[in-house]
Amino acid sequence: MSRQASLPALAAILLSGVSCGQSRDAPDTSPAPPSSRSVSRQTFGAAGLQWPLTVDEATIGCTGNARWVRVGGTSYGLNGFANVGRGYRPLESIWAVDERTAAEYARAGIPNDPPVRINVGDMIQEAGKLC
Repeated sequence: MSRQASLPALAAILLSGVSCGQSRDAPDTSPAPPSSRSVSRQTFGAAGLQWPLTVDEATIGCTGNARWVRVGGTSYGLNGFANVGRGYRPLESIWAVDERTAAEYARAGIPNDPPVRINVGDMIQEAGKLC
């Protein structure tokens, strides 16, 4: 391969790793991107989606591959990309317990620890539509 032919390839390799000075593991401290929207228990229910939170309203969004939900100024990770070194808080503090399953476990004498939570899949999918 000639030197001239290898320069574009080298440039492509170098540019593909550019991250504006931040490592991939740096906390995401950027403001909410335009790829976010407000959601509520009511709008999810009207769309036939399951609402997994203990609060009635939130903002969902997507930053890169990280899906997140913001409640009261705090951003919580919804998927693995958001939960590993990106600065999002763990979802558990606002993630609703599946009370029906918890009651079934109690009747069967099965411990519910850690508690079974409402499936967050619908929220992750909706946030993914904003990427």
